[in-house]
Amino acid sequence: MRLSERKFGVPEWVIIALPVTAALGTYLLPIQLGVSFFAFRILVIFVAIFLVVTGRGIVLNFGSLSRWFFYSGLIWVIWGAFALIWSSLLWGTDIQNGLIEVLAVIFGFLPAAVLLNLVFRARNGLEALRLGWTLAFVATALVALWEVVTGSHLPGFQEELLAPSVGLIAMSTFGNPNNYAAFLSLCFPFLIWSLRVATGWRRAIYLFLSLLLLVALVATGGRLALVAIGLECLLLILFVSFPWKRLVLAAAVTVGVLATVAFPGFMADNESVKLFRLYSELTTGGSATIRLNLLKDSVALVQQSWGSGIGPANFSHMLMAGQGPYPTEGYVNPHNFWAEIATQYGLLVFVVFVGWLTLALWSAWKSRKDALACNDHRSRLAAETAILGIVGYFLAAAENSSYITQQTNWMFLASILVVGCSLSGACPRIAAEPQ
Repeated sequence: MRLSERKFGVPEWVIIALPVTAALGTYLLPIQLGVSFFAFRILVIFVAIFLVVTGRGIVLNFGSLSRWFFYSGLIWVIWGAFALIWSSLLWGTDIQNGLIEVLAVIFGFLPAAVLLNLVFRARNGLEALRLGWTLAFVATALVALWEVVTGSHLPGFQEELLAPSVGLIAMSTFGNPNNYAAFLSLCFPFLIWSLRVATGWRRAIYLFLSLLLLVALVATGGRLALVAIGLECLLLILFVSFPWKRLVLAAAVTVGVLATVAFPGFMADNESVKLFRLYSELTTGGSATIRLNLLKDSVALVQQSWGSGIGPANFSHMLMAGQGPYPTEGYVNPHNFWAEIATQYGLLVFVVFVGWLTLALWSAWKSRKDALACNDHRSRLAAETAILGIVGYFLAAAENSSYITQQTNWMFLASILVVGCSLSGACPRIAAEPQ
């Protein structure tokens, strides 16, 4: 059945709206009520209330993958709440800032519950999810194109740092080029998924969008995200079925890379390619050295807290108080999601969360193997999408200045959870979705 022949109901349109509003972030309907509200958070809250009030309820147990996901969230929140107490007693931290971050974690797990229940009730839920991520990329790409054409940027926390010598930098709706780069690496597996299931002229559109994403990524200068997509492309070449498809894919990636090399926006200083300056920055100082020192500081802070964590939103406070032994030239955000969790919430939360991601990766790999054995093309593509996304996520999550409060991070985790639950057969309506 073709897309034009299917009818999307209200659940599908809400599913589509979730990734789009997450990508547009605080620029869409911003409201300040002590904590930051915007279209994505308002939509999630509204849908959650609607499900409860109408008697539909919010089901959390869609199999072991979802069960352990929400268990990890419960452990994270409980440990974070206790950490608020000892961090304020030992290091004099601001409980209010820590509480806001714990609330952000709670809200981070809420979209997963909402998305699971929406997709479970929707006839074409997975298709709507793919389309939602595609439209999210398109929306941000239009803003990035405006940036390149006009040289202007949306008001953001890093706009004032951009100088004419920086060249063309794409930040889109993320206020920071690294944040946008991480988002693009999360979009890529869903664009490729749509490309692989599309037919006719739609396939050409998704191919164009995939190549456009590569151009936008290089325009951000996000090196870790670029490596993440490189890994995703290598896996994809291994996953495609026929040798000629592998050749076509390799050629398309090569063309995309060459196109980005010809694009001046990825010149971080109009003199050299940022990716190729990595060794120089590690030896003589620069962005890479600062990130490495931030990582070393995070290890030192974990040791200082005996692995229990220094408390929510406390990383910046500790560095500003001179507790970081390595120089970071005034940068106090962790710039690494894994360090952010381990440092602030301790090794327990870190191990639990990484353990869930590992479980999701293992589950997707097993599902792909089973799909190959029974020639289930639909499940195979879904499993491979999850594998690409998780592998890329391990690197891309270290791209942002701070990732815990980033709504696209939680939207991606929710999407991977939904795909994993569909593969497990725990959601009959998902598994029966027509292709």
